[in-house]
Amino acid sequence: NARVEIPVKMDKSMASERVDLSSDIFSRDCATNRGSPKHSPGTPEPPPEIDKSLEVGSMVQVRKGAMFHFGVIRWIGSLPNKAHICAGLELEEEIPHPSSNGMFDGVRYFSCPPFRALFCYLHDCSKDSR
Repeated sequence: NARVEIPVKMDKSMASERVDLSSDIFSRDCATNRGSPKHSPGTPEPPPEIDKSLEVGSMVQVRKGAMFHFGVIRWIGSLPNKAHICAGLELEEEIPHPSSNGMFDGVRYFSCPPFRALFCYLHDCSKDSR
């Protein structure tokens, strides 16, 4: 059993200036390694645990990178090509990206001012701790 390593290199020229709202915040879910260590490829991931008290109207926080964003859940449901239950948040403050006005991939799920909507997995939301 020889070990084969494939080098991967990415520089700024490979990064896109345009943010794809359908994937940016969701991509970090893979990095959290929520699956079981015994998970085998081709087997569906078990759904992550969700705080059952979260509902539309709940004040929540969600971590994106090193920052927390705070807002209220305006929508909960399924989004195209997303594996888990999602939440649409109306944030307290504007963020440049990945934000919208309540639209995701051209479909309106709720309304809020521009740059104040954020879609994420519901399991990434927790009650506002402030």
